[in-house]
Amino acid sequence: AGAASPGWTARRGPLRGGGLPRAAQGRATRDARCRGGANGHPGGSRRPPPAAGGLKPDPGHFVRDLRDAAGYINSHKDQTFVVMIPGPLSNKPEMVARLYQDVALLHALEVRVVLVIGGSALFDEVLEQKGLDAQRVGGHRVTDEAALEIAKDIYGRMRVQVESAMSRSNPISLVRRHGYSQGTTHEPAVHVVSGNFIVARHRGIVGGVDFKLTGEVRSVWTEAIRAHLDEGSLVMLGNIGYSSSGVCLNCSAYEVAVVAAKQLRAQKLIIYQRPRSSSTSCVAFERMPEWLSLEDAERMLREEGVDMGGDLLRRVDQVPLELAAAVEAAKGGVQRAHIVNPELDGALLLELFSRDGCGTMISTDLYEGMRQARAGDV
Repeated sequence: AGAASPGWTARRGPLRGGGLPRAAQGRATRDARCRGGANGHPGGSRRPPPAAGGLKPDPGHFVRDLRDAAGYINSHKDQTFVVMIPGPLSNKPEMVARLYQDVALLHALEVRVVLVIGGSALFDEVLEQKGLDAQRVGGHRVTDEAALEIAKDIYGRMRVQVESAMSRSNPISLVRRHGYSQGTTHEPAVHVVSGNFIVARHRGIVGGVDFKLTGEVRSVWTEAIRAHLDEGSLVMLGNIGYSSSGVCLNCSAYEVAVVAAKQLRAQKLIIYQRPRSSSTSCVAFERMPEWLSLEDAERMLREEGVDMGGDLLRRVDQVPLELAAAVEAAKGGVQRAHIVNPELDGALLLELFSRDGCGTMISTDLYEGMRQARAGDV
């Protein structure tokens, strides 16, 4: 054979759209899958309603989906994924609890997870309660001593929230049903590790504005993070970084996620999208295709009026941060970045473990298209 089959890719599975051109696939299927279909389930009509008389639904759907996911489970095992939950979601506890549950399941499937959390919404709420102004210049916060103390407090609250969510173990009903030993002490489901992993520097004076204790991410402590991942822990990073002189700095969680993904050589960066109302620089989710090459993603940013020179995340007032972070990660060697909608329950799992996914993937490798066949394809 002179070329690979058009229905298969290097992703070790069929194309998201079954090999058809994207234009022929239409948007209706994706809209039903990603916005919620029949009975409010993300899969639309795929999940049957409960049968009459209290009988269980046909288990074939579950079995088929589990079998379909098996290949992805095997492929993702032992890979490093950086998952980012942005700050505008931090004041939505019910939504964030579902996201943590999905991250815990990802860890249970033996993915090496680095979780990056932001807290900007809670930060702004506390500032308002204290009667303080949220100072921003060019989209960047100006962090004084009072604001830094609030940032520390928010980071601590978010860390406890993550640790609490990851400490849920098997319910007693499951223990009894499956005969697990009831005489043993059940450890937390996920061991969470956090620490001084982020190396930062002062943003300094830019355009005549002193940003005080606002920081820029220089690097992450890759050796320490990898050591904890090797031990089976989930590593949590926040927006607090530390300078070489021991000063605590307030950093952007997007910068943390991108630098961590690049320096850890992660296979994937997964970013939950912010609510559209949180920023005027959000790209509408409905406009995002299922897949973008790095070149197409850069073209989309240019169409948004973004100057592509320099670090995109330094111009937060001009760029859609999710797309900019994905592009910066891809340019830095991360093979695939995903943007998913947090309003869809289970979006992380659907994107990673189903054939069609449910978000937008930006990749530097071939996802759709044809290439010369290799011996390993046979």
